[in-house]
Amino acid sequence: MTVVALIACNLLLAGLFSLVAVALD
Repeated sequence: MTVVALIACNLLLAGLFSLVAVALD
């Protein structure tokens, strides 16, 4: 995987985590 792919995956995971945090809040 390239650095760009890793960054994209990290952003997606961060977005999903934030959505879950908001949903549980």
